[in-house]
Amino acid sequence: MLTQARSPFRAMMIAALLVVATVAGVIAIVVGVLARFGAEQCTLGAPGPVAGPPAQLVPLYEAAAAKYQLGPMGPAYLAAVNELESGFGQNLGTSSAGAVGFMQFLPSTWATEGVTPTGAPAPQGPAGWNNPGDAVFSAANYLSRLGAPGNWWQAIYEWGGKGVAEADQATVLARDYYDQGLQAQGAAGGTATPVSSSSGATGNSVGTTSLGSAAPAPTASSGSCAASVPPGVYANPFTNSVNLTPMRIDMGVDYAAAGQIDAIGSGRITYASSPGHSTGWPTCNLTTGGTIVSAGSSGGAIVYQLTSGPDSGKFVYIAEQIVPLVHSGRVQAGQPIAALGPTTPNATPCIETGWASGAGDGTQASADGQAAPGGDPGQSRTYCGNDFSNLLTATGAPPGLTLGKPVVGTSC
Repeated sequence: MLTQARSPFRAMMIAALLVVATVAGVIAIVVGVLARFGAEQCTLGAPGPVAGPPAQLVPLYEAAAAKYQLGPMGPAYLAAVNELESGFGQNLGTSSAGAVGFMQFLPSTWATEGVTPTGAPAPQGPAGWNNPGDAVFSAANYLSRLGAPGNWWQAIYEWGGKGVAEADQATVLARDYYDQGLQAQGAAGGTATPVSSSSGATGNSVGTTSLGSAAPAPTASSGSCAASVPPGVYANPFTNSVNLTPMRIDMGVDYAAAGQIDAIGSGRITYASSPGHSTGWPTCNLTTGGTIVSAGSSGGAIVYQLTSGPDSGKFVYIAEQIVPLVHSGRVQAGQPIAALGPTTPNATPCIETGWASGAGDGTQASADGQAAPGGDPGQSRTYCGNDFSNLLTATGAPPGLTLGKPVVGTSC
């Protein structure tokens, strides 16, 4: 990835990079089996008390998430969206954007995405969009079409043109509900609580017709759960990422991925900036055709200082196509701290992560004089980037690509 500068060389090397990425992916599988000590300990835990969603709505979230295979965090995300959109049905009126009903759909979207719990087209008008069962199942249907559970943040961002702030807020709220026990019951081997909504019903009642068992929950590597790791041991930061593609080692290590990225170890946030601010980091996307599109200097960035393990005291940065999920305070190993996105159609967000030079978003490689001269400082395979790639490999993450380059520098 570019490190605070544009790269004129990316298009020339992408074909070779993708070939090497395929080989590296095979190697990474073997490495992951042998070295993964954090992410595989990810467990869903037993359901606990949940503050916020009304008890009578919880079965709706669970059943809808099961029907559309939204993963362990599906019920929590549906509850979060419901709270942000209508306050759990307290405000069914028309918003300033024209959205209506229990989950605040645009009428034009409801016309194509509205469904009953059985999957049949939902009634048009208030009889459909004001009905909790129809509205929640329609939301699950629509979010799955927008990319959930593979990329929850992006799906919510695209729902009716939601902004970055609401997507961030929903992500944090869903994590809170999930941690309190609002989880897919199928993930623990049970079944979703039977519910239904009779077509054309009005009001806020919740029916009780059986909808069957929950779909099997995805594994920890494709869901959204924090890795459970012993104190002082680092976690795979890509446990909650999907479509992960390792790219070059430069000032740090470059990847393309969707979903979320976690903290490697326990630490404290020292810097956070969302996209749209002049951070010096570019925005970056990897298209389905294998072209890296990078521009500007308004990508996101987050930096935290490790307070545990052998690298305690060092700073870690994550930058480019990311949105911080936390902006201050302490974080734990395996805790999601950034969402990957937003992205353009038919593309995957690109990020760079590595050793920071301090509390800000500068790189240690640059501070140590390991940057390449000219337009792309990331043309060098730096010692700092290589060192961070080794750390990632030890957690079970795939290493960055060396591209046959020598290491520049002797320390970090």
